[in-house]
Amino acid sequence: MNTTRDNATANSQANPPTGSPDRSSRGTNYLFTGIHLLLLGLVALPPVSVAAFSPAGDIGAPWNVLLWLLSAGLLAGGAAGFAIGWMTVQRRRAVLAGTILLIAFYGLAVVLFDTVLGAVVSLNVSGQTGAPKADIYGWAIEPNHEITIVHPDTLEATVERVNSQGWRDVEHEREKTRPRVLLLGDSQVFGHGNTLENTIGRQLQHQLGEAIEVISMGNGGYGTDQEYLVLKNEGLDWHPDYVVLVFTVGNDFMDSMHDISFMGTAPKPSFELRDGVLVQRPFEPLKTTWLRTFFNRSNISRVVRAMLQARTVRENPQGLRVPGGHEGDRVQIVAENLNELDDFENDYSGYAILKPREQWSPKLEAGWEVTTALLRAMNEACREAGAVFILYPNQQLPEDYVYEFVSKGKTYALEAQGPFRMLAEFAAEEGIPFIEEPEEMKQRMAKGELSFENDGHYNEVGTKAAAEQIAIKIKQLMHPQGEEPSE
Repeated sequence: MNTTRDNATANSQANPPTGSPDRSSRGTNYLFTGIHLLLLGLVALPPVSVAAFSPAGDIGAPWNVLLWLLSAGLLAGGAAGFAIGWMTVQRRRAVLAGTILLIAFYGLAVVLFDTVLGAVVSLNVSGQTGAPKADIYGWAIEPNHEITIVHPDTLEATVERVNSQGWRDVEHEREKTRPRVLLLGDSQVFGHGNTLENTIGRQLQHQLGEAIEVISMGNGGYGTDQEYLVLKNEGLDWHPDYVVLVFTVGNDFMDSMHDISFMGTAPKPSFELRDGVLVQRPFEPLKTTWLRTFFNRSNISRVVRAMLQARTVRENPQGLRVPGGHEGDRVQIVAENLNELDDFENDYSGYAILKPREQWSPKLEAGWEVTTALLRAMNEACREAGAVFILYPNQQLPEDYVYEFVSKGKTYALEAQGPFRMLAEFAAEEGIPFIEEPEEMKQRMAKGELSFENDGHYNEVGTKAAAEQIAIKIKQLMHPQGEEPSE
């Protein structure tokens, strides 16, 4: 008996040499497992990164950061598995061909799923950081771009296109043939949740008739600083006779305090006062890359981001978490993770402006000063161009309407009409025509009749009511004696 040969045979069977079928099989498993993990990580990482880290470098909620780490781990694990598998696998050409087929299969499956998801789940349009005018305003919409508008209550989706200037409005001829009204604002003017014909601009056109032309330039999330730039860069080029700024008290003051968007997803232009002079801060728009463009157009990425941003308790870049709920004719806002109610140095909530002014933080006071300086600059620019500037703070509420703010077990009553009164006084001092809504409209706003049930924006009834108030003011300015010319 040849004991040495038998032992060698046994050892070779117990420890197969490198490149043996068993090891090659394990390498193939590593390889394809790594590919699966890489694909999952590539799909998951970009959308969760938006929620985990803002452009300003702030870290989001721990849950978002955990998701980001998980996605990054998938990428790292996938890369390691692929590398180990590739080094140990045999017949690499055949495995490479299988890998290409697997990636192609998953790619087609993702494209198909993305297409179906886009057809089934409709999301409201948001500003594009890659649009041509984004270099000026932070975000904009590409000219003639197709957008989707979703009704917040019915979820009915409407697909339409913006005009050739990138604004949600009808087309306008450059040549002026009749008096013009220019409408500026944020998502209220843009018409969030409403069809084009139910936007304030189109409703105002119906109110004024065809003898006057209404041009609308509004975009979601714009603050007074961006609206000022719109006026200077292109609004006055249309030679308007009246410029109406639809001002949103709930966040326009906050926008003037920050150089990032309301949700912290993009940088924006901003201003500051230096020795009483309004100066624009250095602004670097978000750089457009092919990867960012790809995921901005991906329905899967957009849906995931929307889900992450639509939590009941939302944490913004400054760390304030504010869920809200209606209780009868009152609105109760519950604040979490605040040191104290009177500490608003890092606050990003529109409710801060409802505090008595003596309790304002220096940062909030600076926001007011910059905002009023911007309004003054808009008025002066309009006057120099021969136009009348009109200030319209929308969604005004009754004097007896009460906000209750709960912080650390304490309930604070805030004044709903405080900032509106301050704006009215400012407008009177500056000689700016101001639109004061009638008490009946304020009561309807308090009852929720003018806004969407699941959203704070104007519904189709609210946009019509707002347009009526603008039309009344314009007619008063055109015909001070209250007499309109006969046909």
